[in-house]
Amino acid sequence: MKIIYGIKEIRDLSKSLNMGFVPTMGALHKGHISLIEKSLEENEETVVSIFINPTQFSPGEDYIHYPKTLEQDLEILKKLNVTAVFVPRSDEIYPSDFDITLGVPSLENLLCGVTRPGHFRGVCLILMILLNLLKPQRLYLGRKDFQQLTIIQKMCKDLLIDTEVIGCPIFRDLDGLPLSSRLAYLDSSLRSAVSLFPKALSAIIQSIDNGNQDSVYLKENFTSLIQREESPFYEILYADFYDKETLQPIDDVKKSIFCAALMVKTLEKSVRLIDNIPFEISSYYPQSEKNILLKCIES
Repeated sequence: MKIIYGIKEIRDLSKSLNMGFVPTMGALHKGHISLIEKSLEENEETVVSIFINPTQFSPGEDYIHYPKTLEQDLEILKKLNVTAVFVPRSDEIYPSDFDITLGVPSLENLLCGVTRPGHFRGVCLILMILLNLLKPQRLYLGRKDFQQLTIIQKMCKDLLIDTEVIGCPIFRDLDGLPLSSRLAYLDSSLRSAVSLFPKALSAIIQSIDNGNQDSVYLKENFTSLIQREESPFYEILYADFYDKETLQPIDDVKKSIFCAALMVKTLEKSVRLIDNIPFEISSYYPQSEKNILLKCIES
């Protein structure tokens, strides 16, 4: 496994004819590993980047304190036998005279973008830079951040980027929560409190499977389940049924994706948790994931 720090070296590697790429900010967990394993299955070469991108953190967010576990991450990647790990320096990615912005206005100011101004512009910017450097055939992103996935697919389509953007299933813990580096910020009591999140999602699935497609009722039921025990720990930022391409609210639940976000409050910081469920079984929403969520309502 090569560990590459410089732009010239990563450009040389980009000559590969069959490369899969998994961008990360480090603090790797099983969700990241599932993306990497998918790339290893489908490509001759797999490159993983580790870069905590400053431009995607909104003011007041946790850029300085974001988990930094490079040594452990490299050990994980070495065991997975990836081709290379790209660990660029920030001053090479963003030199002092850097003066470019990039975004998808129709999608970036909705959902999480309402309370994270500029976040998705930072995501578009770093991924455009990395795609330009590596020129991979395939880019692997998790479906947990469906808004991000939709924005990057739109960016690549509109800019005629010759990279296939592949959305992969959410990797969930035993309690149904999607794995996230930010879960490390939650102590056991907070983790227990937010376990209501996947249970409320599974209740929506169960209701729809039982024939209830009333979007207003389903949203109200989700909210009431989350708030059934008054808690100072979290607030609902959004929760609704959205069109998969425009991210605009729609009433036809069978053609929608239900997206929700909670802000979890700790003594030291606030932690955002996001999740979603599309209402059709597909390659990025397998039956196995649905089954995991449905088990949550039983516990």
